[in-house]
Amino acid sequence: MTEIIYPNGLTEGEIPPIKYTNWWESDRSLNSYEQMVAFFNRARDKTKGKPVTQWSKLTMEGDVVYINLLNYGTDKLAKITPDNIIEFIAEPMTIWQQSQSMVGAFHRWYPFTFMRHRKGLYRAQHTKVMSKIADIKVKEKRESMLAMTKQEVDDAKAAEKYYGYWNYGYQVHTEIMKESPSYFKGLRFHMLTGECLNQRPDDKFVEDPEKRKEWRKMLTKFKRGMKARIKVHALDGIVNEVWDNKQLGGQHQWKQPDWSAEEWTTLLQKCIRDCDYPRELLIGLVQTSHSGYYMSSRPTADDLRKTLDRVLNDMSIELRRRFGVFEKEGHDEKKQDKYRGYNSSITIEGVL
Repeated sequence: MTEIIYPNGLTEGEIPPIKYTNWWESDRSLNSYEQMVAFFNRARDKTKGKPVTQWSKLTMEGDVVYINLLNYGTDKLAKITPDNIIEFIAEPMTIWQQSQSMVGAFHRWYPFTFMRHRKGLYRAQHTKVMSKIADIKVKEKRESMLAMTKQEVDDAKAAEKYYGYWNYGYQVHTEIMKESPSYFKGLRFHMLTGECLNQRPDDKFVEDPEKRKEWRKMLTKFKRGMKARIKVHALDGIVNEVWDNKQLGGQHQWKQPDWSAEEWTTLLQKCIRDCDYPRELLIGLVQTSHSGYYMSSRPTADDLRKTLDRVLNDMSIELRRRFGVFEKEGHDEKKQDKYRGYNSSITIEGVL
């Protein structure tokens, strides 16, 4: 049999294989309302529902099937009606809290795959639609390679731009999921066709240009003033005081402000507005400076500058919200929530 030679002079054996495994499809998935009802009817006690996995079960109310997530309680994730329409009814926070099961295993039992796009933002896609788009992408990639010269193909191989059977399945999944519907309470799909019935554009923050200018002017002036104080070592006395108290109290008694708490956010807002640097703010900044494990070394000027930038970045959305910068709000990653993880966070009264 004569070997095929393509227009670019390459033979079949010289073109990198572009195959993928559709790992997101499962032969045990419950793909329709009818299959779910049949599965539920096998329950020993229908009032308790029919377990599907250790983390999910099916229940029925009338002729509506519910997918429930099991954690420290039961959360209704989605409802499926006899017309094979599935509606996800859980709050986005539920997906966040159950992300390991939703992203890593949901597709094994139900015909949907999830991906964490960024903090607090998850995307969903029907596995049937995922496979259709993947087939198209593989075909397009192969056609693009047939337009390459032999040298370009060799260079692509050397750069590992093209992947083998297993790797490409994950690459193409990520590419598709980045364009898939973002999760929100009320997201609906047709179970049989995989069509999303109400995909909406990603929420984006829209700023008022004039308010943004005012905000940037205030913020720049405030940061410049704080960094000038750090540069001339005006905070050294507070750093030494905090450090000495820490040594007396033990490193495990170290506390820092919860900047997402009302009193600290309000203080930060007032200080930016008035370009003011009260003692409690400076102590809070020093207490937040991470220098080694459990603040195991005395914070340096560089540590303080980095901490200032980090706190203002984490609190940016909430501060801009308070200064009326937004005309329309979008997806909030809630970076300020990281400060809530510290037990017995220090209060403003506690630093005075």
